[in-house]
Amino acid sequence: MDDTDDTALRTAILEALKGEDPSAGVAAALAGAPGAKTLDVSDASMDLQAGITVATAVKSSTTLTCFNLSNNAFASDYEEMADALAAILKENTVLQVLDISGIGIGTRGTNVVAMSLAANATLIELRMDGNPGVGDEGASVMGAGINANTHLVKLSMADSGITDEGAGYFAAALNSNAALQYLDLSANLITAAGAKELADVLTTEVSMGLPWVLLDLSGNIGIGDEGAIHLADALEDPNASLQQLKLSNCGIGDDGACALASSETPLEVLDLRNNPGIGDKGTAALNEVTKTKVVF
Repeated sequence: MDDTDDTALRTAILEALKGEDPSAGVAAALAGAPGAKTLDVSDASMDLQAGITVATAVKSSTTLTCFNLSNNAFASDYEEMADALAAILKENTVLQVLDISGIGIGTRGTNVVAMSLAANATLIELRMDGNPGVGDEGASVMGAGINANTHLVKLSMADSGITDEGAGYFAAALNSNAALQYLDLSANLITAAGAKELADVLTTEVSMGLPWVLLDLSGNIGIGDEGAIHLADALEDPNASLQQLKLSNCGIGDDGACALASSETPLEVLDLRNNPGIGDKGTAALNEVTKTKVVF
């Protein structure tokens, strides 16, 4: 299958939305591209009705495995859009990747998406970055959604207005979730307290049995040395399971860098870029690390 099929489908969909009967046109465009696996209508300046039309068509698709609706800011807290997204998760049985980043989703939309995860058995990646209206209330219901889903592997909620409270909701969900392996909470409002909540998950029985691949907390400037030390303490446990830890631009200095450098669990990647507080002492400690690729 050539990527040109996916490009052609995007063009056909956007043209169909300009026609006299957008719903029929979009359905015909999908039917006419059986080889396409991805529908990318990101950054398409679609209005609310156009978004609902496309989402409704995707609900019935039996070929698409990836749907990217990102950066169409039509505020999915509107009831119709929230319901259209829920219908995809409840009724589509082939979709594996859904990207609804930057669409203006807030607490209601997040609630609908999260509750629909319980009925979904195929989605493995959900991206909801750049929706600052989600906040801790949205994190709470998303945590419940994760808890009820045994298939989702990757969740990205960067820049979603999540604080330590929200980090705690995710930590609680991950204590019993045996599927999620990638969690991106970068560019939120998480401090050392939230980092500790998430660090504790790394040593739980559930986590120890998994290839816990990625925890990205980059851009949470309040994590600082204290939060880095909490994460390092968790990694001291030889049973802790984590492959990549991203802490760029987290306000970390020498103390945090030294703690992470001395942790017992060898990471594949430790990202400490854009932490100007790391001086000579921290740099020297990180340069001594041999089993982990350290970027700083």
